[in-house]
Amino acid sequence: MTTPIARDASGAAVSPPTDSWCTDCDGRPSRQLETFPAGNPRALTEADQLAATAGPGAHVHFAARRDEFVVVVPAAVAA
Repeated sequence: MTTPIARDASGAAVSPPTDSWCTDCDGRPSRQLETFPAGNPRALTEADQLAATAGPGAHVHFAARRDEFVVVVPAAVAA
C-alpha cells in the first residue's frame, strides 16, 4: 500500500519541497511524488519502479524518522 501525495489541478504535488542530504539532489530541494511504508516487504521495489518511470532525476530517499521510502524529483533551479 502506498500513501498518495495530494495534488493540485495541474497534477503537481501540493506538499512543500523537502530538503535532502542526498548526493543525487546535490543540495537542491526536491518534490515528493509518493511514499511507501518501509514495513511493506515490497516497498523499496515499488518505490524503485515508480522512480524509474517518473522522469529525469527521480529517485528514492529513505526517511528514517518516518520509516518510509520516498520517491522524489529534484526541484528545478530558477535561473
